Amino acid sequence: MDFCINCRVNLNPYFQLDSSLYEHPADRAALNALKKMKPFNMLVRMVIDKLMVPWMNAQYLGSGVKVTRKQFPELYKLEIEAAKTLAVPRLPKMYVVYSPYMNAFTIGTNEDPVIVLFSAIIDEMSEDELKAVIGHEMGHIKSNHVLYHTVGQILGSVATSALSGIPFANYLTGGVRIALLAWMRKSEYTADRAALLVSGNLEAVRNALIKLQLGSRKLFDKLDMEEYMEQLQELDEEKIGKWSELFLTHPFGVRRVENLNKFYENPVFKELRTKIEKFLRGEYVPEEVEEEEYEEVPEEIEVVTEMRFCPHCGAKVRPGSKFCTNCGAKLR
Repeated sequence: MDFCINCRVNLNPYFQLDSSLYEHPADRAALNALKKMKPFNMLVRMVIDKLMVPWMNAQYLGSGVKVTRKQFPELYKLEIEAAKTLAVPRLPKMYVVYSPYMNAFTIGTNEDPVIVLFSAIIDEMSEDELKAVIGHEMGHIKSNHVLYHTVGQILGSVATSALSGIPFANYLTGGVRIALLAWMRKSEYTADRAALLVSGNLEAVRNALIKLQLGSRKLFDKLDMEEYMEQLQELDEEKIGKWSELFLTHPFGVRRVENLNKFYENPVFKELRTKIEKFLRGEYVPEEVEEEEYEEVPEEIEVVTEMRFCPHCGAKVRPGSKFCTNCGAKLR
């Protein structure tokens, strides 16, 4: 098993994937800037943790259908593959809700994220494209985007008007919103790269992005890719082109496809994908440990600590393990 059935913890502790290796540089810089806004973060935690997360969980439990091993097992399998590939610490909850629009998003907190798939996306996409979509959402989870993404979605919805009577609402919907949206657009580039790492198939990820933009499989089947990519040059020639995304949560689709194409040719992608494929084939991929974490250990002590035992189930575990590979219990 890859994830514990009960607590959803990752049972592959020896495979690690450092998201900073593939994250868009502007994403990490903008996220760090948001984290430094202490009053903003305190308010976010208060509203999201205490109010919005319980409310949203109840909404999707009541109006959606939860994806499990028994319920939509084909979607559950894709979720497992995406979470396993990106080495996500815990498997998130995933729901399907009815909507005629093709969309998917992740909400909640970094500790308790929820992936939501609209029913139309399942009807209109192939299995490989769905895997890319789920991989994209899993990329947001891996890079700890979820909390701020939830805030951004609230600010961009009718919930904004519901907050209008709250004293700090203007603070959330003013200049902070511009900074938040700027980061959200950069975070999409990171999640697209994560989708490519999960899929390994540039065409499938690219097709999924364009289908989401078009909202129609029939139109997509008639798309000329070369003609579509020429729109990027026209966009860059427009003087106002760089500012026209200012109030959007996502970058323009043609820019996202261009980012994907460049990342696919990047040696970092090839190196990480090779590591992932080795892991998926069942080969042992040792956990990456920073140099300073190694300690000089006398030879006789090394022999004694070669193996230890899980205090929960008694199974043998390697020294330094974070989780028991037998029962999934946290060791440190």
